[in-house]
Amino acid sequence: MGFDSLSPVVPARVKVLTLPLGNVKRSRFVGFVERLQHENVVPLGDISPDKRPNRTMFSPQGRSGAILFDLSTSFPSQSHLSLAPFELFREPLIVVGICDALDITDLRSGEDNGPEIHVSNQTIADLSHHAEAMRDLYPRALVHHCLAFDLTESVALPEGFTIVPPVSLSTTTTIKTVLCDLASYMLAEMTTYAKSLQALPTIESPRAPEGFGLTGSRAEPPTDLSRHNSQLSVGSQNSRTGSPSDYDRTQHRMSMPAQLPSTSSAASSISPGMAGMSRPGPRNGTRTPPPTTFEEIAGNTVSPSEAPKKSNLTRSSAALGGREHSRERVSVSGFGSGSLSERARNKGKGRVGVIIGTLYMLAGRWSDGLKEFVDSATVGEANRDHIWHGKALENILVCQLMLAWNRQEFEIPSICYPNPEKASASSRPSSHTPSNSQSSINGSAKASESARVTTLRNLSLLIPDFATMILNYYTRASNYGGEALPQLAFSESVLRISRLLVILRCSNGQLGDETLRLIVTNAESTRALDLRRIAISIQPTRMEILRIVLRSYPSDVSSLSVTDRITILAGIATILSSLHLHRKKAFFVRELIETLVPALVQARKVGAAEMGVHPAAGLVSSTPISGVHTETGTLNMRTDDVESGIGTLMTALGQVYGIVGSSNPSNYDFSNDGIAMKVSQNAKTQAFGNKVLKIGILRMCINLCEALPDFKGVLRCTTELLQTAKAEPLKSYEQEVVSMLSREEQVRLATNISRTVSASRRLKLRGIEADYWDEFIVRAIELSQLPPWQRPVPHAKKELEELGALEEQKEKSLFIYNPFLKVNDFVAGDECLVAGEQIAFRVVLQNPFAFELELDYVRLEHEGVEFESNEQGAVLLPYRSQALIISGVPKTAGMLRIVGCVIKIRGCRKRRFPVFRDSWYLDVGPKIKTIGLEDSEPLKGRPISNASTSSRNALEQAKGPSASNLELTVINEQPTVIVKATSLSQAAMMVLEGEVKAFTMTLQNLSKSAPADLLLFSFQDSTSAPLQAAMSNKNNSTSELYELELMLTQRQAFRRRPKENESIYIGPGQSSTFEIEVLGKPGLTNGVVQVDYACLGVPKAEIRGQFYTRKLVLPVSITVNASVEVLRADCTPFHMSLDRKSSDSDESAIIPEKAAKTARNASPNRDFSSLFTYLEKARDYPGVFLLLLDLRNAWPDPLTVKLQIGQDDGDNTSQTTGENATLENSWTSTYTIDEILHPGHTTRMIMPVPCIFLPNPQQPIPSLNPATKRQFVVSAGKGNPEIERTMRENFWYKEEILKRIRASWHDTQGHTGAVELRAIRLTPKMIEAVKVEDVGISNTVTSDESFRQVGRYKFEVLTDSYISVFTRIHNRMTRPLCPLLRLQPSLHNQPHNIALDTSKSIAWNGLLQRVLPVLGPGETTVVETSFCILCHGEYEFGASVEEVKVWSFPKDEVVKKSNQDASAPDSLCAIEERRIWHAREGCIVFSKDRVADFIENDEASLPE
Repeated sequence: MGFDSLSPVVPARVKVLTLPLGNVKRSRFVGFVERLQHENVVPLGDISPDKRPNRTMFSPQGRSGAILFDLSTSFPSQSHLSLAPFELFREPLIVVGICDALDITDLRSGEDNGPEIHVSNQTIADLSHHAEAMRDLYPRALVHHCLAFDLTESVALPEGFTIVPPVSLSTTTTIKTVLCDLASYMLAEMTTYAKSLQALPTIESPRAPEGFGLTGSRAEPPTDLSRHNSQLSVGSQNSRTGSPSDYDRTQHRMSMPAQLPSTSSAASSISPGMAGMSRPGPRNGTRTPPPTTFEEIAGNTVSPSEAPKKSNLTRSSAALGGREHSRERVSVSGFGSGSLSERARNKGKGRVGVIIGTLYMLAGRWSDGLKEFVDSATVGEANRDHIWHGKALENILVCQLMLAWNRQEFEIPSICYPNPEKASASSRPSSHTPSNSQSSINGSAKASESARVTTLRNLSLLIPDFATMILNYYTRASNYGGEALPQLAFSESVLRISRLLVILRCSNGQLGDETLRLIVTNAESTRALDLRRIAISIQPTRMEILRIVLRSYPSDVSSLSVTDRITILAGIATILSSLHLHRKKAFFVRELIETLVPALVQARKVGAAEMGVHPAAGLVSSTPISGVHTETGTLNMRTDDVESGIGTLMTALGQVYGIVGSSNPSNYDFSNDGIAMKVSQNAKTQAFGNKVLKIGILRMCINLCEALPDFKGVLRCTTELLQTAKAEPLKSYEQEVVSMLSREEQVRLATNISRTVSASRRLKLRGIEADYWDEFIVRAIELSQLPPWQRPVPHAKKELEELGALEEQKEKSLFIYNPFLKVNDFVAGDECLVAGEQIAFRVVLQNPFAFELELDYVRLEHEGVEFESNEQGAVLLPYRSQALIISGVPKTAGMLRIVGCVIKIRGCRKRRFPVFRDSWYLDVGPKIKTIGLEDSEPLKGRPISNASTSSRNALEQAKGPSASNLELTVINEQPTVIVKATSLSQAAMMVLEGEVKAFTMTLQNLSKSAPADLLLFSFQDSTSAPLQAAMSNKNNSTSELYELELMLTQRQAFRRRPKENESIYIGPGQSSTFEIEVLGKPGLTNGVVQVDYACLGVPKAEIRGQFYTRKLVLPVSITVNASVEVLRADCTPFHMSLDRKSSDSDESAIIPEKAAKTARNASPNRDFSSLFTYLEKARDYPGVFLLLLDLRNAWPDPLTVKLQIGQDDGDNTSQTTGENATLENSWTSTYTIDEILHPGHTTRMIMPVPCIFLPNPQQPIPSLNPATKRQFVVSAGKGNPEIERTMRENFWYKEEILKRIRASWHDTQGHTGAVELRAIRLTPKMIEAVKVEDVGISNTVTSDESFRQVGRYKFEVLTDSYISVFTRIHNRMTRPLCPLLRLQPSLHNQPHNIALDTSKSIAWNGLLQRVLPVLGPGETTVVETSFCILCHGEYEFGASVEEVKVWSFPKDEVVKKSNQDASAPDSLCAIEERRIWHAREGCIVFSKDRVADFIENDEASLPE
C-alpha cells in the first residue's frame, strides 16, 4: 500500500528510509520493500514497550492507536530537511538497511546433514562496515537497523541485524513482527529526542532556502545538516566531513534508492554529502542515555575533533550563537508577564509543544498529540505566533481525522471554531488558557455510535471553515518580517487541505468510515467527482476549493527548487483534475512542462560536463526496456517512471486539448472492429479543440521528451503530431490529403523518428519503435486477375448430373443451356484459389505525407486456412498511392480471408493494418450544446425534458469505417492441362454444308500429383449467337421458335466423337488424344472447343456440394462452302387404282411417266413396285402423295444426291418431333433415288410417300428449351384461332414428312454430307394431299352374279343384277363417334344436276341415310346396302359420315384423361361443332349388258 506525499494525513506518518546493503539486485530489493510496505500500519497494541523506565514517554502500553510507516527509497532534499522539526514527517526517523541472502551466503558440504548455509567471516565484516557507514551517513535518524531477507536458517550476523525468512517460510505475522520491533526502537528513542527538545527554550521557525537554480540544487551547498544546527537554537558542527561537490553528486537523483558499497571500505566510498548529518541515537547496538544538561546536549551533538569549520552557512546566526547564545536568552528574560521576553518564552514553550505533539502524533498516540496541539495553539494564538499556531491547528485536524479513522471517541476543541470577534492580544493575558481549550478524550475503547456520528457530522461541517482559518494564519505570518512560512511548506499545506476538501465533497460532505479509510490509507484513489450526483449546496463548493488550491501556486519561484516547483504544479493539476476542471489543470500541466524542459537540458549539460563528453553524445534512454537496465546514463529512472509519469502526463494533456493519444501496443485491439473504433474515437477527438493549440502542445511535449531523454515519449509525441496535423485524414485514397505542417517540418519529424530509433538500437535498447500514425495506409487488396485457363470455376452437382444425362443420349436433344459454357466474368468476391499454387495480390498503399516511407516488408494477413505470404519491400513516395504485387501460396483447402496487411515501416513498430477502401467522415449527429470538455465525450442520449416523449431514445454512437475483407475459397490441388498438339494446320479447317469432318487434339497434364479424372467437353460456334438473338424476338411464332431451337440443339457444329472403351482420364504428367467432329452449317466461321477438367478424387455419384473445374479453350477457324440446296418443294395427291394383274408386270400402269423415268435410275433391288405392293396389302390403305424436290448443286464439283424414304408400319399413331423420334427400324428397308447433280445445275426429284395420319394435328407445338419448364409453347400473339390451328397443322405434318424421308450427298473425293430438308414449307393444299382423314370411308362391291374388280375401287357388274355395296367406316380418332351414314349413288362423269338423277337407273333396298351405332376409338364397322342397276353405264357410289352429336366425356373422366394424355388439344384449338367426313375415293361401277363379248373376255375372272 503506497501513500501520497500530499495526503491530508501525511504529517502523521513516520518516514522510513530503506537502503540496499551490498550487491542486492534491484528486482529483489523492490520485492523486499513491497513486503514491508504491505504491513506499514502497525497497531500500538502489537508493539512491545521498552522496559527501561527512562524510555516510557511514548510507551504504547494501554494505548489505542497505530503507527503509519511511509517507506521510501530516496533521501529527502535539502529544501525538505530544512523544514524539520517544524514538519518532522519530512525527515526519515528510521533507516533500514536491506541485504539479500543470495549475496551474503554460500553453500558448504556438511558432515552429516548434507549442504548447509554458511556466512564467511569476511562477509560478516563487510556487513558491519555497511551498517557503520549507514549510521555515519544518516546520523539524524532515531533508529538504524538492518534486515537480512530470505535467510532460511539462523546465522550469526552482526548486532543490529534481523533475519527475515523467505515468503514460503513466513507466516502472516512475520513482517508485522519486524515492523513492530522497529516501532519499539523508535518509540524508545523518541523519549530521548523529546526530552532534549523540552530542555530547549525555543525553536526557530523554518526559513526558505535561497539560491536554487534550474537543476534543483542550491547555489551554495549546505555545510551542516545536523539536527540541532538546522532546527534548534543551539549551535553545532558536523560530526563528519564532506565536500560540497560530493553532496551535489548524490542529490541529483532523489527517486532512486541510495546505493551502499559492497567492499570493506564502504564508509569511505559513500557520498560524503550525507556525512554532515548527525543526531544522538543507537550506535553499534548501544543506546546513549538522555542528556540532563545543555553541556551534555551540546556534547552529544557536536564532535569538534572530527568536524572542520565551515565557512558557508545558511543560517549564520544560529551557527555563531551556539549554546552560549541560548543561555544568554534564558538568563536575561523575566521582567514581567507582558514583556517581550515573557512572550518569547511563551512562544518557545508553544513551539516546543507543537514538536512534542508531533512526536505523539507520529507515535500513534493521537489523543495525547491532540492535547499538546490544543495547548500549543492556545499559546500561539495568545502570542501571535501565527506560523506555529497554524501548524498546531493543522495537526489538530490531522489528529481528529486519525482518531475518527481509528473509531476513537473525541470532542472537537473550541479553538477549532472560528471566532470573528477576536480580542486583541493586549487584552488577553499571555499565559491564559481558556477553560474550554482542553480536549476531552474518552479513555474507553469503544464510543457510543450516536455520539461518534454526531462528532463526525460536526467535524465535516467544520472542516471547510477550519481549513480556511488555518491558511489565513499561515498567510498572516507573512506580514511579520522573518516569520513568513516557506513557500514549499505553505504550498504543500494548501494542497493537503485542498485534497481533504475534495475528498469531503466527493463524499457528499460527510465523513464516513469509507471516506476516512480513503483519507488515511490510500489518498491516491480519490473518487472521481460526479457533478450529476453531488448537489450544488454541498460544502465546500468547487469554486471554494478552486480558490483555496490556487493559493498554493508559488508567487516567487526563486526560493523553490525545480523538483519542488514540479511537485506543487503536479499537486495543483491533480486536485483540479479531481474537480473536473480539466482545462485549468491543463494550464498548470503546460507550465509544469515549461519548467521541466530547461531544467532537464541544464541537467544534461552538467552531467555531460562531468563525464567529459558532448551533451548530445552521452545520452541514453531514461527508460530501461524489457528489464535491461543501463547504469551509465545521466538520468537513471525506474522502469515505470516514464510509462506511468510521462505517459500519464501526455494522456492528460491529450484529453484536455483533444489530442489523439497513442495506445499501449500490448493492450491495443488490432482487430478490424478495434481499429475501426479507434479511428472513430480519434476522429471525434480531432474534431474537438483548436488544432493550432494542439500542435503547439505536442511540440512542447517533444522538447520535454528530448530533454529527458525519453525515446518512447519522443516517438509517441511525434506520431501524435503527425496524426493531428492532417487536415482531413479520412479521405478516399484517390484524393490528396493536406497537412497543417510545412514540408520541412514533416521531413524533420520523420528524420527525428529515424534518429531516435537508431540511437536506441546503438544503445542496445529493445522495443523502442514508433506506432505508425495513419490507419488508412492500406486502401485496397485485390486478387490479380487469373488467366482463364488457370481460374477455377464453381459448379453444382446438379450441373454435372444434367450434363451426364445429356451425354448418354445418342442425339443431344436438350436445349442450348450448358452450365460449363456460361461466361464466368471476373467478379471481386467470387474468386477461388487452388491449394499449392502461387497467386498474386494487388495491394494499394497510400502515403499522404511529404516524406518517403520506407517499408521493410509488407505481408498479407489472413484468417482461415494455412497461407504462406511472401514479403515485399517498397518505398512509398510522398503524396501518392502505390500498388504492390504480393504473392502467396495457400497450403490447404478451405476458406481463406485476407483481412489486411502486416507492415513493418522503417522506424515504426510492426503491426497489422486493415483495409479501408471507402472514404469515411465522422457523423457529428445532432448539434447539442455542451460546455467545456463534455464536447469531446460521446453523447449517451438526447437531453430529455419532462414533457418530451419523442426524444427519449438514446443517440447512436458514431460508427467507424468498415474494413473490407477479401474472402476466397481454396480448393484441393487441381491439375493443369494444356493442348499439346492438334491435327489441324494453323487451327483452321474447311467443310461443306452438311458435311461432318473430324480432327484430333492431344491434351497433357502438367501436374505431378493431381490427375484429371473429370473431363467435360463443351463447344461454342459463331452460329449460336445469331440463333439466340433471333430466339429473343417475342414476335416469333411457335413454329419459327421451334425451328430456331432445333437448329441450336440438334444441329450442333461441334461434337466429340467417342471411342470404343474410351477412358476420359489423364494421369499426372500423361497425355491423351480426343477426336472432335465439325458439322458444316451456314454461318459457321469459327468455333471454340472448351474442356472443363478437374480432379474430383471420388466417383461422380459421391460428389457432395460444389466442385470446381478449370477451363481449357481451343479456338478453331472454319470455312463452310455451299453444297446441295433445296430450292423448292411440293406435295401432289396421287390417285390411281391398282390393277392386280398389271401390278407385277406393267410398272407404267402404276407409275406416271416421270415417276417411271426416275424409277429406272433407281436401284434395281429397291424400286417402288415393292412399295406399292406393301401399300396394297395394308389393312387400311392410307394413300400416296408425290413429294417433289428441286435440288441445286452449289459446289464446283459434281455431287451425287441420294433420296431415301423409310417404311412405316401404317399403324404408328405416335406424334413426336425431331429426327430422334424416328423409329429404329424405319431405315432398315428404304426406297432410294440416286441423282447426279452437276455444278450449278438444278434437278427435280419425285418420290411417292405414303399419306400420313395424325391423331391430333392441332396439338400445341412443343419447346426444346427445358428452362421454360413446359412441354409446349403458346404463341405470343393473340391471333385468330383458325390461323393458329392452321400453323400447328402445318408444323406437325411437316415433322411427319421429315421423319419418313432423308437426303444425302457425296462426291468423288470422299466428301459426304446430308441435305438440309427443314427448309420445306407446306401449304394448305399440300396438307390436303398429305393427310389422312380422322374417319376412313371406303366402298366395295360384291354380287352373287358375275362381276369383276378392275381396280382398287373399280368394279364391273351386269345390268339388272343385284349387287351389295359394303361401306367400311374406320374411326381413327381417340374419342367415340356417333355416325350418320349417307350413301350417294350418282352418274359418273356427269354434271352435278344430271349425275344425281338416278331414279330410273338405280334401285336400292333400304335407306341411303341411316344412323349407325356409336363407333369407339379405333373401331371399324361395315354397312351393307343392296342395289340394282337398271341400265348400263358408269356409276359412282359416294359416302359421307356426319356426327350426330359431339361426344362428351363425364367430368371426372375428362380430368383423368387430360392428366394422362399430354397430347390433348388445348382450349384454343378445341372443336365443339359437329363434323362431316367424305370418302377420299369414290367407288366406280361399270354396268354392262349381258352380251357375248363381256362373257368371253371375263369368263375366266367370273366366280365359279
